[in-house]
Amino acid sequence: MSTPAKRPFWAILVLPLALYLAVFLVVPFINIIVLSFYTYSPTRILTPELTDANYLALIDSAFLTVLLRTLRLGLLCTVICVFFGYPLAYFLARAEHCRYGTRGLALI
Repeated sequence: MSTPAKRPFWAILVLPLALYLAVFLVVPFINIIVLSFYTYSPTRILTPELTDANYLALIDSAFLTVLLRTLRLGLLCTVICVFFGYPLAYFLARAEHCRYGTRGLALI
């Protein structure tokens, strides 16, 4: 006589979140990807013609200039946040071992 297989308890807890993410994150992303291959029309959402012109327009120099400027700004912001945030996070992580702990920091 074999014992019935136990189902993991965490699977029951993860299922609502997985369904939520699938409905409100994955499905809209797939919809945007599908719509990006359709021809643009200011009066209709869907047109019967499929095209790759929307992606070929991204190769234009104006788009590439803006993209590179955005990536450079994002990298600069990341470096600044790491430069200032890492020492602060290190201090807060070690502050629990000091005399006043993190409760003393909340009063500052």
